[in-house]
Amino acid sequence: MGEFKVGDWVKRTDKITESIYQISSIDKDLIKCNFIKNGENWRLHTTKGEIEYATPEEIKAGHRIDKPSDSGELETLDKPENHISTLCKSKDV
Repeated sequence: MGEFKVGDWVKRTDKITESIYQISSIDKDLIKCNFIKNGENWRLHTTKGEIEYATPEEIKAGHRIDKPSDSGELETLDKPENHISTLCKSKDV
């Protein structure tokens, strides 16, 4: 993709928060973004190197969606039996 522009939806590259931000202004290297958190309006001042485009899925969801870096991890998360402790005992009630 090209340069960031006003109105683009972005997220922080450091993954420090699940928030996504909409660019409200760009002044040389300083990018100002708006976002809503807990019902309040906030502003983020950042630079081009600290943000990346949010995906259409993230924009629709209203927050970042990080995919596991290892496809095996995703397979493990998708199987309910992997979330049950081996110490768990089943009893008829």
